[in-house]
Amino acid sequence: MIAIYLVFLLLLSGTIAHGYENGTQCYNRFEYEYQVLEKLVKAEQDRTRLNEKLSNVDSTLSDKSKEIETLNARIAMFESTIAISAGSTYIRWGRNTCPDDTGSKLVYKGFAAGPHFAHSGGGSDYLCLPEDPIFEVNQIGGARELIYGAEYGTRGTFMNQLHNNDVPCAVCKTNSTNILMIPARKACYPGWKTEYWGYLMTSYYKHASQNSYACMDADPEYIPGGNADQNGALFFFVEGRCGSLTCPPYIEGHELTCVVCSLQP
Repeated sequence: MIAIYLVFLLLLSGTIAHGYENGTQCYNRFEYEYQVLEKLVKAEQDRTRLNEKLSNVDSTLSDKSKEIETLNARIAMFESTIAISAGSTYIRWGRNTCPDDTGSKLVYKGFAAGPHFAHSGGGSDYLCLPEDPIFEVNQIGGARELIYGAEYGTRGTFMNQLHNNDVPCAVCKTNSTNILMIPARKACYPGWKTEYWGYLMTSYYKHASQNSYACMDADPEYIPGGNADQNGALFFFVEGRCGSLTCPPYIEGHELTCVVCSLQP
């Protein structure tokens, strides 16, 4: 396009030169047209330079867009890592699944276990042993603690059908940052989410072994084929005794409930 304008300018230059010989009127007309074409050529040159600048800007924007996409991908990965690593875990006693309506995810399921009810030494906590243990080389000799599977000690109660059956368990992860087991309640306080509720249980008060308190699910299950009376670790209801325990609000001989709560993020 510029080349065509240049040809016009050359032709006009000759015409203008000829116009000097024929009078001022011819000169004025062609000088005006010459100036117009000169401005058009300059405009075309400016447009070309502007297109080059716009092309460079587009290229720069494209590079920046790729950088932004890369940063967004890194941020998403970082947030995903935080979501995976953040939160808390709890054990759901009496079930081998996590609650369906809380968003908790199963870490593993297994078998409730603990020290024998008649042993006075050893550990005092119930454990949730996984279904897929990994062993090392067996070490011979030395004194040991003994771990036993756990059974329901619920004879003569509304859970009589569970008596002597083995207790399942599930380790659950929640995105909530704190977990709290509240005894003597079946509902969480405001601001906390109920993971599950049930009944407070531990070892029998006359047995030698002492266990920690555990919140047994209100709708407990049992491990199939584990109904033989093998003893080991046992779960019993916990009931209140008035006197040193204030009644009301507590009730003499009434089983205590419990609830596992998570702090909503």
